[in-house]
Parts: sequence; C-alpha cells; structure tokens
Amino acid sequence: MADRSGDGHGPLGRAVVRVLGPDGTVAGAGFLLAPNVIATCAHVVTAAVGGDPANWERPSAACTVDFPLVTGPGSRAKRFSAAVVTWLPILPDGTGDIALLELAEPAPDAAQVPPLARVESAWGHEFRVLGFPGDFPDGVWSSGVFRDLQGTQWLQLEGTPGEQPIVGGFSGSPVWDSDARAVVGMTVAAHAGPLVATAYLIPIERVFGTDPGRVPNPYRGLEPFDERHADFFFGREDDLQRLSDAVARRPLVAVMGHSGTGKSSLIRAGMLPRLRAAGAAIVPFRPMPGVTGPLSLALAMARLLHPDLPATDQFRWAQALAVRLPTDPGAVRWLANALLEAGREAGMVLFLDQFEELAAEDLDAAKEFLRLLVRLLGAGGSVPLRVLVTLRWNAMGDLLTEDTKDALGTAIVTLAPMGPAQLRAAIVGPSTRAPGLYFEDGLVDRILDDAGAEPGQLPLVESLLTQLWEERDGGFMTTAAYTGIGGVAGAVTRAAESAIAEFVGRGEVEFLRRFFTQLARPDGEQFSRRAVLMAALDPGLRRLAHHLAKSRLVVVGQGMDGEPHAELAHQALIDHWPRLRGWLEDDRAFLHWRDHLDQQITRWAAADGARDLLPRGGSLSEARKWLGERGAELTARQRDFIRAGSRHRRWRLAAATGAAVLVVAATVVVTTVAVNQTRRPGGDAAPAAGGGLPSSSAAPPSPSTGTPSSPPPSTSASPPPSSRVAPPSSASSAPPPPPPSTGPPSLVPGPVPPSVSAQCRELYVCFWQGPDFTGEMVAMPMVHSSGATCHPLSFTARSIYSHANENQAVYAGGTCAKEERQPVGMGMGYPNATVRSYHHS
Repeated sequence: MADRSGDGHGPLGRAVVRVLGPDGTVAGAGFLLAPNVIATCAHVVTAAVGGDPANWERPSAACTVDFPLVTGPGSRAKRFSAAVVTWLPILPDGTGDIALLELAEPAPDAAQVPPLARVESAWGHEFRVLGFPGDFPDGVWSSGVFRDLQGTQWLQLEGTPGEQPIVGGFSGSPVWDSDARAVVGMTVAAHAGPLVATAYLIPIERVFGTDPGRVPNPYRGLEPFDERHADFFFGREDDLQRLSDAVARRPLVAVMGHSGTGKSSLIRAGMLPRLRAAGAAIVPFRPMPGVTGPLSLALAMARLLHPDLPATDQFRWAQALAVRLPTDPGAVRWLANALLEAGREAGMVLFLDQFEELAAEDLDAAKEFLRLLVRLLGAGGSVPLRVLVTLRWNAMGDLLTEDTKDALGTAIVTLAPMGPAQLRAAIVGPSTRAPGLYFEDGLVDRILDDAGAEPGQLPLVESLLTQLWEERDGGFMTTAAYTGIGGVAGAVTRAAESAIAEFVGRGEVEFLRRFFTQLARPDGEQFSRRAVLMAALDPGLRRLAHHLAKSRLVVVGQGMDGEPHAELAHQALIDHWPRLRGWLEDDRAFLHWRDHLDQQITRWAAADGARDLLPRGGSLSEARKWLGERGAELTARQRDFIRAGSRHRRWRLAAATGAAVLVVAATVVVTTVAVNQTRRPGGDAAPAAGGGLPSSSAAPPSPSTGTPSSPPPSTSASPPPSSRVAPPSSASSAPPPPPPSTGPPSLVPGPVPPSVSAQCRELYVCFWQGPDFTGEMVAMPMVHSSGATCHPLSFTARSIYSHANENQAVYAGGTCAKEERQPVGMGMGYPNATVRSYHHS
C-alpha cells in the first residue's frame, strides 16, 4: 500500500526533532508527543548530555533540540532547550528506554503533534521513518514493512532490501504506519544483518504509559465534530458512503434525521474532508433568523466568490446583490455565470448547517432562500456548485413548495440513530487515536446497554466519554467513574451543573435563568436552540457567555454578519438537563410571546419598517405588559420595537383628532435615521433589525469592481428596491403627518440643565417624552444626506408637542450646516417634521 504520510513537510516531518550534543552533533531523534512535549529514547538523552541510560536518576542537564523539517522564520535555524520531565531507563531485560522532554519555550508555529494510533495488528503494513545517521545529519528516510511483537513487546520492523537501513541516528524517531495514517511507535534499536536490516519500535501506547496524564482526550463532549476531527470520527462508514453516492449524483442533498443523530458531524467530519481532498472549495454557512432569504444567499455567494475579502466587504457586496435577486431575472443567471468562471475542476460546496433552526424561527426566509437556491442550481449550464443541508424530519413538510419540491424531495439521505455496532465503533474507535487509553472490562457493554437505540443517544454518550476520560485512573476509564457520573442519562446534567456550580453557590440562579432562557425558543411542544447576538446581551450576560464557553456549555462564535453570537453547545442540554428544562417550562408563555415578537420584528424589518406592522391593539397591550414585567430580559431591539408601537399609537390618536404637528426648532440639519441607530444615554447603538446589519444610507459599492464577480447591473429600468434591513424613516415610506391646525407652535428657548448636556452626546438630537427633559429619551445621530459636515455646537430649543396633553422637550448637541430646511427622521413611530432655523441667546 502506498505511503500516505505526505512529504517531509507533512504531519510526520513537522513533528520530528533532532537531539543535539554540546558540539552540535546529532545524538538521535525525537518527536512531538503533545504540545511542547518531546518523546525520545533514554539512550539518546545520555548520548547528548552524558550519563548512564540504565540509571534511574534522570539527567538534570537540559537537552538541545531543533526542528529540521519545519521551515519558516525562526524555525530550523533556531535551537530549543528541553528539560527531562519523565524518565524510564533501560531495564535489565532490555526494555524501558523512554524519556519525555519539555520545551522551555513554545515550539515553532508550523510544528505539530502528528496523528497517533494504537494498532492491534500491523503485520504487513508499510512503514516510513526519518533518521539522522552520521553520514546524513540533515536526515534520510527509510521504509519497509511491519512484522509483529516480540518478547520485549517491541514491534519488529523489516527494512526494504537495498534501501537505507535503520541504524544509529534513527533512535527516538517516530514510525509512520501508512495503513493507520498515524505514528504507531518510536524507533528504539536496530540490527543490520548481511541481507536485511531489522529494527524495533516501542508501541506508542507504551510511550504514553510512562505518563498517562498526557494521554489526549479523543472525545468531543457536546461539541460537534468538524474537519479537524476526521480521524476521530467512527461508526458512520456506511452512512458516509450513501451520502457520497448522493452527492455525486445530485447538486442538492439534504441529510435528515432526529436531533442528536449526528447530522452535522457526518457532513463536517465525514463528507467535507473527502470533498476537500478532491480539490473542492468549501464554505460552511449557517443562515440566521431575521435575515432575508436573498441576503442570506448573497452572503453565502460572497464567501464562495470572494473568500479573501474582509467580512465587512463581503457584506457590502452581498447587499448590492441581494436587492436584485428577488426581482431581476438576470441576477440569478449572472450569479450562475460567476460561479462557472470562478469554479475549479472539483467544484464548490456550500454546507448549510442547522438549516432546520432557520426554518423553525423564520420559515418565510428559509423558503425564499431555498427557492432562490434551486433557481440558481437550475439556471442553465452546469453550475459547479453542490449544496449540503441538514434538516430535522419535522421541518421538511413546512419547507417544501411548488418551486422546490422536485429538487428537495428527491435529494434526501436519512440518518437513523446508531445501532449497537455503530455505537460501539463510535465509543472504542477514538480511543485508538489516544494510545495508552483503555476501557475497563465490561464498561463498553454497559454503556451500550444503557444508551439503547433512542434518538439523541450520541451527544449523551459523547458527553459521558469526555467525563470518563477526565476521571480516568492512569490510562483506564473505569466502571466506578461511570457510576459516579450517573451513567449515560446523568452525563449531560453532571457536566452542566458542574459548569454553573460557582454561580449557584453565590446565589445567582436568577442571573443564570435570565441567560439560558435567552438561548432557547418554543418549538411546538418542545424547545429548540436559538443564537443570540452578543451585543444584544447586557454586559453581565456577555461575561457569563464567555465564562461558560470555557466549559463548552455555550458556544460563542461569529454569525454570517461577522458579529459574535452565543448559543447552547447542543440541543441535548435542552432535552436532558432538568434545571434548564424546568426554567423553560416555567417561562413557556413569556418565551412563546417573545418568539412571536421576534417574528413581528422580522416581518416589519423586511417591509422596510412599514408602520402598519408595528404592534397595535391587543398585541401592543400584551407587549407593554411584558415590557413592564420582564423588560430586563428583552433586547434593546425588542424594547425599541414595543416603544415604537406606543409612539405610533399616540401619533395615530393625534392624527385622528386633528392635533398639531410637531415642529423642531434648531439650527441643525438631520437626515433620515434608521431604528438601529437609536441610542440610549451613554450607551451604544441598538442592534439593527436582522441581527446587527449595518445601515444602508449609502449604496454599498462592490469591493471587486471590474472583476467578473462584481454584482450585476440591474436589468430593470427602474431603480432597484432598497436592500436595507433596518427600516428607513424617509418621507416616501412614512405616513403623511397630520396637517397643522393653526401654524407652527411657539418656541420657548430656555436654559439646559447640566445633566441634559451630559446625556445628549455631541452631534445628536435628543427628544424627551415629558416636559423639562423628563421621561424616556430618544437620541438621533446627525447625518447630512447631501454631504455637509457636522460640527459640535451646543444649543437648546424647546417645542410644544401638544397632543394627548403631552409636551416634548428637544435638545441638540451640534449642527450640520448646509441648508435651512431638511426633512428629519424621528425614528420608529414618529411622523416626519420640518427643521426651521432660530437664533438663541
């Protein structure tokens, strides 16, 4: 079988070190066993620093090592000091001869721990090893085949006749098994006969046996597998082959199954490594609720066509494309041609992860995304794009439409819960990649019996195995530890309760409840995860999210808009953690209302902030009730939406009774401002509708102007619709203000309390609900649409906003000078007003 270790700069070469004597001569080899830990032979160490390799007293002198096959600045030219931290001398029977060294400073960035594996039988496997004999101080390779263990429990190597024999200078070097695609041991001794060279290696599990605490954790807990963990992914070989066959036949494939069956892991750790090895360009992409289908698809295409652009430029490019996708027939054809021009021979792959969560929270956006995607895949020619999507069973019926049923309905790969044989492979297989790690007799069978064949078993077992590794006795995972953890059923609860123990101990249970209920939403009779924009959480909850991420209970990562989001590490926490389940059940009514509120905000944002979609009537009354009772558990965006409904209600009442129009007296010119620019005193801007999307007050230029992948020109004679998600408050989209009854109200300039100046920041106009700067404050940044420069200039004005017996105070902290009159956007729920100039003393 051909060698698969790669060239000298592959995983084996990047791990090898030379152990040097005081004069720089090579005493032998070694390799990275763990980050900054080197394994070598005891006799190599004494050859370098002196001493007796059979003496139990470990050498006190530090060794000098380098990384000869690691290139780059400060790599090969640099030498490192390494102290002996573990020592097993040569024993009377000739065994032993193991030393572990710890680097005094970090290894070069390009150096890496190689894949490691314990093999039960290697007979006939091909091996490869690098050594540094006297005539080859820069290294020489040797190859051959494995034989079997002999009396010392060392594994025999038989060199290929006529090739470089394994001689002095190879000791301590890692031996690569081409079939296992991993290092399986360390060269220890050699014998050169007249016809063939024979050598021996110490199995890698015996190397780890000198210090079991360094055995790596091969399990993922509640974290999903990804491409980096392909070597630890076991049990789904048959399913992976079915998926590979489907991907070869169809451009769109959906992997369907219950929660906890491992859909994402099958694609990430199974399918994607195969496609990448074949040369495909791969973009994992997770659509987010609150973002329109066209913008989601455009963002995915931006990552495929412009992978090297900064996230902000990708977003601007996507905005320019998204406005045309729904209405411009040429936009999809242009996009298909761009993919053809940019595509490589192996094509491009788009992986839509957790798509069922988008379908549950924003069904319209999910349907529109799939509709556009199917149109793109069928746009003519042979679009070099394959799409993989994960779905739960209950999502398919809701997603199918007349436009997508043929493409999606025949492209399904089902994934059932693992059977006993598959689950056994998933349990035992990874342990072979952590040599020196073993199961106590009977433990695997007990885990299989307790896990059964129920949906959701896999995350429970993975969480259990991680805790068994943490509780191991030497290199053994034990039945006693299994019982102490609480078995399969108790693993998730134990991990979660351990992560929050310090907060519970300080009496901060309510603080925890507020946080965790933000990360879930009702889903029929059950609950499902939801991602929350970190900026939408108050500072204390953000700190908690980062703290719990260290315990792998919460994942903090970037959303498709480039902004940090927080979410639960796995659905199993909702399904199997009694404390969280109890919080969610107790709050079901509030969470159901909050989910409905988010859907309202999404529809309102998609309609460019149409005022008739603001809450009113019974919906507004319920929202104001929850705002009063649970306002601290709402995001700034949610609170602003409810308050906008209240403001709009007051304005509609005023319009119905012929109330006077509000006229703002100021020397400023302020242009239209979206709700996501609304600010509170001393605070940051509230997140934009759609999860923090930027304002589109200026048309986003393509970051790749002149390239084949620039957003296409519109084929319509009329201007394209606006792509902004945050709603504008321009005169064209707002209802007309009620007509003034007797002309503008009188202006009463007056002194401004110091507290007002401190609250209203420079270059902002601030409005107070009550007279004399009392009540709720809304801050609007001053931005002049025609390019005038805004300058800080403190002044004050008060106007009488006399409808429904309410007054409103106005204060401005700057000026934008260019024209005397400009329309000013008052934000959600306010009518437009006219700015008039006045002088104030």
